[in-house]
Amino acid sequence: KRAEDSVDIGKREKEELLLRFRTVTGLEWDGVEDIPEPAFPDVFSVAASSEVNEAAIELHIAEEDVLIEESEQNPRRLTIGGSAGGSAEIAEGLYPVTGEREDSLYLNGTIGWEGDDWSVSATGGGQWNDEFDFTPSLSLYASLQSGTAESDELRLRSLRNTVRVRSDDYYDARRSFEEEREDIWGRILTWQREKAELDAEIEYQNALYGIALARYGKGLATEEDIHDAELDTELLGFDRDILLMEGLALQTEAEMLIL
Repeated sequence: KRAEDSVDIGKREKEELLLRFRTVTGLEWDGVEDIPEPAFPDVFSVAASSEVNEAAIELHIAEEDVLIEESEQNPRRLTIGGSAGGSAEIAEGLYPVTGEREDSLYLNGTIGWEGDDWSVSATGGGQWNDEFDFTPSLSLYASLQSGTAESDELRLRSLRNTVRVRSDDYYDARRSFEEEREDIWGRILTWQREKAELDAEIEYQNALYGIALARYGKGLATEEDIHDAELDTELLGFDRDILLMEGLALQTEAEMLIL
């Protein structure tokens, strides 16, 4: 009675699985033959997935938007300039015999950077007097004007917040990828170990079946012994088919991860 109940339950499960197969694939189940061995990709040979790369691109775009906005709000301009001149006192001719002369010559240059609301510059040069004594000079200037438009500040703040969000998205995507890669790699190793153990068990069961046949030929075993050994071998074959299909599903997961 217990065995009959198990058979009935197995039949119902089979009908449910056949219905699910038709719903998902639109095909009728025609059995399983010659299931191929899975070919697992090297998940550690790929540094990132398409999701990680996409998140990195989004982060880069957000950073570029901030740089563009900063440049538009406060562009930098190089400024240069210079001046030169001199003076000579005219008394009794160009060079008076008596009195103090105040002839002089000067030369100055200016360089700086300026934006819409700030500027920085430096002026350097010097002056020569009539005795060719040189007096150097250097002046630094800086100015800052407050009053950046509030809307510009809010827009820039929003773009910087977007950078932070995209940065979090990128690191979340990378962390998720690495965690999934570790998980799949561990599951692949587990599958390979189970496959090796099952192959060894199948080989052992085939040897037992061969021994049972030899014993039966010598009258040392019954037909029931042969049937039991054959059934055990067949059940292990089913287990191998199931394991192979699980391996193919795992292969698909690994390939989807590294796309």
